[in-house]
Amino acid sequence: MSRNALMSGIALLAAGALVAASLGAYRVFSYVAGVFILAVVAAACDAVVDEIISEARDRQQRADVPLEPRRIERATSTDGLDRTADVEGNDD
Repeated sequence: MSRNALMSGIALLAAGALVAASLGAYRVFSYVAGVFILAVVAAACDAVVDEIISEARDRQQRADVPLEPRRIERATSTDGLDRTADVEGNDD
């Protein structure tokens, strides 16, 4: 759904809530207000998430800061003074 259509729908829900409240139809008002709240929240979680993701991508491209750390393979044990890895597991 396009952004303009969504905002138009929210505006219609707001107007409907005002009309229902002015007529004293409080049950209708409560339903319309509930749908209004859900529509506002739904229109808000997508725009915010898209903005956060695009900002993170822009910052990552500008700086050399990866989202995932680089994996460096290191030797777990050393064999003697030359500090070479003990591949076979022998301590001779």
